[in-house]
Amino acid sequence: MRIVYAARRPQAKPELARCQGGLGIPPQGKGGSASEDREAAYVAADRLYEDHQFNHKEGKMSNLLNTREKTHGNYRDNANLSQAIKDVLRSGKNWERLSDGQKEALEMISVKLARLLSGDKDFRDHWDDIEGYAKLGGQTSPTNLPTVTLDLTKAMEG
Repeated sequence: MRIVYAARRPQAKPELARCQGGLGIPPQGKGGSASEDREAAYVAADRLYEDHQFNHKEGKMSNLLNTREKTHGNYRDNANLSQAIKDVLRSGKNWERLSDGQKEALEMISVKLARLLSGDKDFRDHWDDIEGYAKLGGQTSPTNLPTVTLDLTKAMEG
């Protein structure tokens, strides 16, 4: 199939313009001059090659999407749920005070939550990703372990 593009180049030999389906250079004397017939054959061969490439890519994409839908859920359902969760996050009083990293972590957690709720709830990667994004979001937060320890100590004594 790739021969078609080589045949389009001026230095290529016209007899190389062949592709699947029997398309090639039509014989002279059918439908116009030899150069017009040859150009029409090149255009038809190019179109066939491009259709083949598109269908091949579409087939791969279709397989990928079908596989992902089993674990991630239906894309539209997932997108609707994810955007709804993000809307709630953005309505929080501290949203504007968060760093970009914290906002991104929360938004990615929203995507993972939506996948759990619309896809496979037992798909471990979603849970692991939530943990990872929570850790990334918390990296810039100051540690408050002494305060927590003190509060717990007071609670246990009281």
